[in-house]
Amino acid sequence: MPKRLLLLGSLLLGLTLWPKATAAHEVCFPEDQSPYCLSDPFSDYWEANGGLPVFGYPITTVNREQNRETGKVYRTQWMERNRFELHPENTGTPYEVLLGLLGKDRLSQLGRQPDPAEAGPKTGCLWFKETGHNVCDQGNGIGFKSYWQANGLKIDGLDAYARSLQLFGLPLTEPKMERNSSGDLVETQWFERARFEWHPNNPNNFKVLLGLLGKEVRATAPPTAPPTTQPPSTANCTMNAPTVAEGAQAWVVYPEIESNATQTVCVRLTITGKPKSGTTATVEIDLASGTQSLIALTDSSGVATIQFKVGNQSSGRRNNVRASFSSGQTATTSFVIK
Repeated sequence: MPKRLLLLGSLLLGLTLWPKATAAHEVCFPEDQSPYCLSDPFSDYWEANGGLPVFGYPITTVNREQNRETGKVYRTQWMERNRFELHPENTGTPYEVLLGLLGKDRLSQLGRQPDPAEAGPKTGCLWFKETGHNVCDQGNGIGFKSYWQANGLKIDGLDAYARSLQLFGLPLTEPKMERNSSGDLVETQWFERARFEWHPNNPNNFKVLLGLLGKEVRATAPPTAPPTTQPPSTANCTMNAPTVAEGAQAWVVYPEIESNATQTVCVRLTITGKPKSGTTATVEIDLASGTQSLIALTDSSGVATIQFKVGNQSSGRRNNVRASFSSGQTATTSFVIK
Protein backbone atom coordinates (compact mmCIF):
# COMPACT_ATOMS: atom_id res chain seq x y z
CA MET A 1 0.00 0.00 0.00
CA PRO A 2 1.45 3.45 -0.90
CA LYS A 3 2.78 5.43 2.04
CA ARG A 4 0.39 8.31 1.44
CA LEU A 5 -2.58 5.94 1.86
CA LEU A 6 -1.10 4.58 5.06
CA LEU A 7 -0.69 8.13 6.32
CA LEU A 8 -4.27 9.00 5.46
CA GLY A 9 -5.53 5.80 7.06
CA SER A 10 -3.66 6.62 10.25
CA LEU A 11 -5.11 10.12 10.32
CA LEU A 12 -8.67 8.89 9.73
CA LEU A 13 -8.20 6.26 12.42
CA GLY A 14 -6.93 8.94 14.79
CA LEU A 15 -10.01 11.02 14.11
CA THR A 16 -12.22 8.03 14.83
CA LEU A 17 -10.43 7.32 18.11
CA TRP A 18 -11.22 10.77 19.48
CA PRO A 19 -9.92 11.45 23.00
CA LYS A 20 -12.12 11.28 26.02
CA ALA A 21 -12.12 13.49 29.10
CA THR A 22 -11.24 11.41 32.16
CA ALA A 23 -11.56 14.23 34.67
CA ALA A 24 -12.16 17.96 34.74
CA HIS A 25 -9.78 19.65 32.30
CA GLU A 26 -7.95 16.40 31.50
CA VAL A 27 -8.00 14.73 28.08
CA CYS A 28 -6.54 11.27 27.53
CA PHE A 29 -6.19 9.13 24.41
CA PRO A 30 -6.32 5.48 23.35
CA GLU A 31 -3.18 3.84 24.72
CA ASP A 32 -2.02 2.74 21.26
CA GLN A 33 -2.17 6.35 20.03
CA SER A 34 -0.58 8.17 22.97
CA PRO A 35 0.14 7.21 26.59
CA TYR A 36 0.13 10.89 27.59
CA CYS A 37 -2.75 13.05 28.78
CA LEU A 38 -3.41 16.77 28.44
CA SER A 39 -4.32 18.79 31.52
CA ASP A 40 -5.58 22.34 31.96
CA PRO A 41 -4.67 24.77 30.44
CA PHE A 42 -3.07 22.70 27.65
CA SER A 43 -6.18 20.49 27.31
CA ASP A 44 -8.49 23.50 26.83
CA TYR A 45 -6.05 25.06 24.37
CA TRP A 46 -5.71 21.83 22.34
CA GLU A 47 -9.46 21.35 22.09
CA ALA A 48 -10.29 24.99 21.31
CA ASN A 49 -7.72 25.53 18.58
CA GLY A 50 -7.92 22.56 16.22
CA GLY A 51 -7.19 19.43 18.24
CA LEU A 52 -5.79 16.38 16.49
CA PRO A 53 -5.50 17.63 12.86
CA VAL A 54 -3.66 20.80 13.91
CA PHE A 55 -1.52 19.66 16.86
CA GLY A 56 -1.51 15.85 16.78
CA TYR A 57 -1.21 13.66 19.84
CA PRO A 58 0.92 14.64 22.85
CA ILE A 59 4.31 12.93 22.74
CA THR A 60 5.60 13.91 26.21
CA THR A 61 4.39 14.68 29.70
CA VAL A 62 4.53 18.26 31.00
CA ASN A 63 8.13 19.15 31.90
CA ARG A 64 10.06 22.26 32.80
CA GLU A 65 12.22 23.10 29.78
CA GLN A 66 14.44 25.98 28.83
CA ASN A 67 13.41 27.94 25.75
CA ARG A 68 16.54 28.24 23.62
CA GLU A 69 15.57 31.66 22.27
CA THR A 70 14.68 33.38 25.56
CA GLY A 71 16.76 31.30 27.98
CA LYS A 72 13.75 31.16 30.31
CA VAL A 73 12.23 28.01 31.76
CA TYR A 74 8.57 27.20 31.08
CA ARG A 75 6.21 24.32 31.71
CA THR A 76 6.28 22.61 28.32
CA GLN A 77 4.49 19.77 26.58
CA TRP A 78 5.30 18.54 23.08
CA MET A 79 2.72 17.56 20.48
CA GLU A 80 3.37 15.71 17.24
CA ARG A 81 3.08 18.98 15.31
CA ASN A 82 3.97 21.68 17.84
CA ARG A 83 5.15 22.60 21.33
CA PHE A 84 2.98 24.15 24.06
CA GLU A 85 4.57 26.53 26.58
CA LEU A 86 2.82 27.88 29.70
CA HIS A 87 3.65 31.54 30.32
CA PRO A 88 2.45 32.51 33.83
CA GLU A 89 3.28 36.15 33.13
CA ASN A 90 0.35 36.09 30.69
CA THR A 91 -2.15 34.51 33.09
CA GLY A 92 -5.66 35.80 32.48
CA THR A 93 -4.93 36.65 28.83
CA PRO A 94 -5.35 34.60 25.63
CA TYR A 95 -1.55 34.27 25.50
CA GLU A 96 -1.08 32.14 28.63
CA VAL A 97 -0.20 29.24 26.29
CA LEU A 98 2.20 30.01 23.45
CA LEU A 99 3.35 27.87 20.54
CA GLY A 100 6.92 27.16 19.52
CA LEU A 101 8.37 28.44 16.22
CA LEU A 102 8.93 24.90 15.05
CA GLY A 103 8.90 25.63 11.33
CA LYS A 104 11.73 28.08 11.81
CA ASP A 105 13.52 25.70 14.21
CA ARG A 106 13.28 22.73 11.85
CA LEU A 107 14.60 24.68 8.87
CA SER A 108 17.56 25.73 11.02
CA GLN A 109 18.18 22.10 12.04
CA LEU A 110 18.27 21.17 8.36
CA GLY A 111 20.82 23.91 7.68
CA ARG A 112 18.38 25.86 5.52
CA GLN A 113 17.61 29.55 5.39
CA PRO A 114 14.24 31.09 4.47
CA ASP A 115 13.86 31.55 0.72
CA PRO A 116 14.65 34.96 -0.81
CA ALA A 117 11.66 37.24 -1.31
CA GLU A 118 9.55 36.68 -4.41
CA ALA A 119 9.08 39.37 -7.06
CA GLY A 120 5.71 40.49 -5.67
CA PRO A 121 2.05 39.55 -5.12
CA LYS A 122 0.42 36.92 -7.34
CA THR A 123 -3.19 37.12 -8.47
CA GLY A 124 -5.52 35.14 -6.23
CA CYS A 125 -2.91 34.52 -3.56
CA LEU A 126 -2.18 35.90 -0.09
CA TRP A 127 0.86 38.19 -0.12
CA PHE A 128 3.01 38.58 3.00
CA LYS A 129 5.22 41.62 2.59
CA GLU A 130 7.03 40.87 5.88
CA THR A 131 8.78 37.85 4.35
CA GLY A 132 8.09 38.47 0.67
CA HIS A 133 6.14 35.29 -0.05
CA ASN A 134 2.78 34.32 -1.52
CA VAL A 135 0.49 31.61 -0.22
CA CYS A 136 -1.70 30.17 -2.97
CA ASP A 137 -4.23 27.40 -3.50
CA GLN A 138 -3.19 24.30 -5.39
CA GLY A 139 -6.73 23.58 -6.61
CA ASN A 140 -9.98 25.45 -7.12
CA GLY A 141 -10.66 26.82 -3.64
CA ILE A 142 -8.50 24.12 -2.06
CA GLY A 143 -4.89 24.42 -0.97
CA PHE A 144 -2.48 26.25 1.27
CA LYS A 145 -4.20 29.63 1.02
CA SER A 146 -7.65 28.30 1.92
CA TYR A 147 -6.24 26.15 4.73
CA TRP A 148 -4.29 29.07 6.21
CA GLN A 149 -7.37 31.29 6.09
CA ALA A 150 -9.79 28.68 7.49
CA ASN A 151 -7.80 27.82 10.61
CA GLY A 152 -6.57 29.99 13.44
CA LEU A 153 -6.35 30.37 17.19
CA LYS A 154 -9.63 31.18 18.96
CA ILE A 155 -8.62 34.55 20.43
CA ASP A 156 -11.33 37.14 21.03
CA GLY A 157 -10.64 40.54 19.54
CA LEU A 158 -8.56 39.25 16.63
CA ASP A 159 -9.81 39.03 13.06
CA ALA A 160 -9.48 35.85 11.01
CA TYR A 161 -6.15 36.92 9.49
CA ALA A 162 -4.58 37.63 12.88
CA ARG A 163 -5.86 34.33 14.29
CA SER A 164 -4.29 32.38 11.45
CA LEU A 165 -1.07 34.33 11.87
CA GLN A 166 -0.95 33.36 15.56
CA LEU A 167 -1.34 29.67 14.69
CA PHE A 168 0.86 29.26 11.62
CA GLY A 169 3.02 32.38 11.46
CA LEU A 170 4.46 33.95 8.32
CA PRO A 171 5.49 31.92 5.26
CA LEU A 172 9.26 31.34 5.09
CA THR A 173 9.56 29.67 1.69
CA GLU A 174 7.90 29.28 -1.68
CA PRO A 175 6.02 26.02 -2.30
CA LYS A 176 8.26 23.37 -3.82
CA MET A 177 8.51 19.58 -4.08
CA GLU A 178 10.18 18.08 -1.01
CA ARG A 179 10.38 14.65 0.59
CA ASN A 180 8.66 14.59 3.97
CA SER A 181 9.50 12.52 7.06
CA SER A 182 7.31 9.67 5.75
CA GLY A 183 9.33 9.50 2.54
CA ASP A 184 6.65 11.00 0.29
CA LEU A 185 7.57 13.59 -2.34
CA VAL A 186 4.94 16.33 -1.86
CA GLU A 187 4.49 20.01 -2.60
CA THR A 188 5.60 21.76 0.59
CA GLN A 189 5.61 25.27 2.01
CA TRP A 190 7.22 26.25 5.31
CA PHE A 191 5.81 28.70 7.86
CA GLU A 192 7.20 29.98 11.15
CA ARG A 193 5.12 27.50 13.16
CA ALA A 194 4.09 24.87 10.61
CA ARG A 195 4.86 23.01 7.40
CA PHE A 196 2.05 22.63 4.86
CA GLU A 197 2.03 19.53 2.64
CA TRP A 198 -0.19 19.04 -0.43
CA HIS A 199 -1.56 15.51 -0.92
CA PRO A 200 -3.70 15.72 -4.09
CA ASN A 201 -4.90 12.08 -3.95
CA ASN A 202 -6.46 12.46 -0.50
CA PRO A 203 -10.12 13.45 0.08
CA ASN A 204 -10.62 17.22 -0.03
CA ASN A 205 -10.56 17.65 3.76
CA PHE A 206 -7.16 15.97 3.92
CA LYS A 207 -5.41 17.30 0.83
CA VAL A 208 -3.52 19.76 3.05
CA LEU A 209 -1.73 18.05 5.94
CA LEU A 210 0.60 19.55 8.53
CA GLY A 211 4.09 18.17 9.00
CA LEU A 212 5.03 16.39 12.24
CA LEU A 213 7.40 19.15 13.28
CA GLY A 214 7.13 18.45 17.01
CA LYS A 215 8.40 14.91 16.54
CA GLU A 216 11.10 15.97 14.08
CA VAL A 217 12.46 18.92 16.09
CA ARG A 218 12.45 17.05 19.39
CA ALA A 219 14.11 13.96 17.90
CA THR A 220 16.90 16.03 16.36
CA ALA A 221 17.61 18.32 19.31
CA PRO A 222 16.38 17.05 22.69
CA PRO A 223 14.96 19.84 24.88
CA THR A 224 17.15 21.71 27.32
CA ALA A 225 16.08 21.03 30.88
CA PRO A 226 16.86 23.35 33.79
CA PRO A 227 19.55 22.20 36.22
CA THR A 228 18.30 19.46 38.52
CA THR A 229 18.59 19.90 42.25
CA GLN A 230 20.03 16.64 43.60
CA PRO A 231 18.84 15.46 47.03
CA PRO A 232 21.48 16.44 49.64
CA SER A 233 23.00 13.49 51.47
CA THR A 234 22.24 15.02 54.89
CA ALA A 235 18.50 15.39 54.25
CA ASN A 236 16.24 13.18 56.34
CA CYS A 237 12.75 12.95 54.91
CA THR A 238 11.65 10.50 57.59
CA MET A 239 11.24 13.52 59.87
CA ASN A 240 7.61 14.71 59.94
CA ALA A 241 6.77 12.31 57.09
CA PRO A 242 3.09 11.38 56.65
CA THR A 243 1.92 7.81 56.19
CA VAL A 244 2.39 6.64 52.60
CA ALA A 245 -0.75 7.28 50.57
CA GLU A 246 -1.78 6.92 46.94
CA GLY A 247 -0.84 9.87 44.70
CA ALA A 248 1.31 12.89 45.48
CA GLN A 249 2.36 14.00 48.96
CA ALA A 250 4.43 16.93 50.19
CA TRP A 251 5.78 17.87 53.60
CA VAL A 252 8.52 19.94 55.25
CA VAL A 253 11.05 18.67 57.75
CA TYR A 254 10.55 21.78 59.91
CA PRO A 255 6.92 23.02 60.16
CA GLU A 256 8.34 25.98 62.14
CA ILE A 257 11.77 27.34 61.31
CA GLU A 258 14.01 30.29 62.12
CA SER A 259 14.52 33.13 59.64
CA ASN A 260 17.57 32.61 57.35
CA ALA A 261 17.72 28.88 58.19
CA THR A 262 17.85 25.96 55.72
CA GLN A 263 14.55 24.20 55.09
CA THR A 264 13.98 20.76 53.57
CA VAL A 265 10.94 19.99 51.42
CA CYS A 266 10.11 16.36 50.71
CA VAL A 267 7.68 15.10 48.07
CA ARG A 268 6.56 11.57 47.36
CA LEU A 269 4.71 9.92 44.50
CA THR A 270 2.90 6.59 44.83
CA ILE A 271 1.02 5.02 41.91
CA THR A 272 -1.16 1.94 42.38
CA GLY A 273 0.48 1.36 45.74
CA LYS A 274 4.04 1.43 44.41
CA PRO A 275 6.68 4.21 44.72
CA LYS A 276 7.25 5.99 41.42
CA SER A 277 10.96 6.55 40.82
CA GLY A 278 12.67 8.75 38.22
CA THR A 279 9.79 11.25 38.02
CA THR A 280 10.52 14.99 37.85
CA ALA A 281 9.11 16.96 40.77
CA THR A 282 8.80 20.74 40.56
CA VAL A 283 8.56 22.59 43.89
CA GLU A 284 7.54 26.25 44.07
CA ILE A 285 8.04 28.05 47.40
CA ASP A 286 6.41 31.42 48.10
CA LEU A 287 9.14 33.18 50.09
CA ALA A 288 9.18 36.80 51.22
CA SER A 289 11.75 37.53 48.50
CA GLY A 290 9.53 35.98 45.80
CA THR A 291 8.64 32.57 44.41
CA GLN A 292 11.54 30.13 44.20
CA SER A 293 11.22 27.19 41.82
CA LEU A 294 13.37 24.08 42.14
CA ILE A 295 13.21 20.59 40.65
CA ALA A 296 14.41 17.13 41.66
CA LEU A 297 13.94 13.49 40.66
CA THR A 298 12.23 10.91 42.82
CA ASP A 299 14.42 8.09 44.11
CA SER A 300 13.65 4.38 44.40
CA SER A 301 11.33 5.09 47.34
CA GLY A 302 9.37 7.60 45.25
CA VAL A 303 10.74 10.54 47.29
CA ALA A 304 12.43 13.72 46.03
CA THR A 305 14.24 16.01 48.47
CA ILE A 306 14.96 19.71 48.07
CA GLN A 307 16.85 22.05 50.41
CA PHE A 308 16.88 25.85 50.28
CA LYS A 309 17.50 28.97 52.39
CA VAL A 310 14.30 30.57 53.65
CA GLY A 311 15.96 34.00 53.70
CA ASN A 312 15.24 36.92 55.98
CA GLN A 313 11.56 36.82 56.97
CA SER A 314 9.34 38.24 59.67
CA SER A 315 8.20 36.03 62.54
CA GLY A 316 4.83 34.43 61.93
CA ARG A 317 4.99 34.55 58.13
CA ARG A 318 3.54 31.44 56.45
CA ASN A 319 5.32 30.16 53.34
CA ASN A 320 3.21 28.08 50.98
CA VAL A 321 4.77 25.23 49.01
CA ARG A 322 3.34 23.72 45.82
CA ALA A 323 4.68 20.50 44.35
CA SER A 324 3.81 19.06 40.94
CA PHE A 325 5.05 15.98 39.15
CA SER A 326 5.71 15.58 35.43
CA SER A 327 3.05 12.85 35.45
CA GLY A 328 0.41 15.41 36.49
CA GLN A 329 -0.11 14.86 40.23
CA THR A 330 0.10 17.80 42.68
CA ALA A 331 0.40 18.35 46.44
CA THR A 332 0.83 21.30 48.82
CA THR A 333 2.32 22.03 52.21
CA SER A 334 3.57 25.06 54.17
CA PHE A 335 5.78 26.21 57.00
CA VAL A 336 5.87 29.15 59.43
CA ILE A 337 8.75 31.42 60.46
CA LYS A 338 9.32 31.37 64.24
